[in-house]
Amino acid sequence: MRIGMIAAALAATLAAGTAFANEGVEARQKLMKDIGGNVKGIAGYVKGENQETPADVAKRAGMIKANAMKIGGAFGDKIHVENANGVETTASPMIWDKWDGFLTAASDLESAAGALETTAAGGDKAAISASFAAMTKTCGGCHTTYRVKKN
Repeated sequence: MRIGMIAAALAATLAAGTAFANEGVEARQKLMKDIGGNVKGIAGYVKGENQETPADVAKRAGMIKANAMKIGGAFGDKIHVENANGVETTASPMIWDKWDGFLTAASDLESAAGALETTAAGGDKAAISASFAAMTKTCGGCHTTYRVKKN
C-alpha cells in the first residue's frame, strides 16, 4: 500500500511538473506571438498595406519593447518541452546553453524597439522604415541562434 501511495504521489508530481512546463511554454509562445503580431502591424505600415499611422507604429514599438523586457523571465524557467502533451516549441536548447547571449539578444531587441518608438514619434516614414529594418534584424539574429526551424 505504501508503494502504491508513493507511486501515486510521484505520478501526481510528474503530471504537475508537465502541466507547469506546458504553461511556461505556452506563456512564452504567447509573449513571442504578441511581439510577432506587433511586428506584422508595423510591417504593414512600412509596406503601405494597412491604415496605421506613425503613432500606431510608436505604440506597437513600445509594446515590443515592453515584451522584450519580459523575455528573460519568460525563458528563465529553463524548461524546454518538445511536443509534451501536444505543446510544441521551437525554442532551441541553445537558449539555456548560451544564456548570457540570449539575454543580450533580448536586450538588443528592447533597445531597437525603443529606438523605433522614438523614431516613429517623429513621423518620418523613411526613418521609421530604416529603424524597423534594424529592429527586425535583431529578431532574425536571435531566431537564427535560439530558434529551431519548423519542418
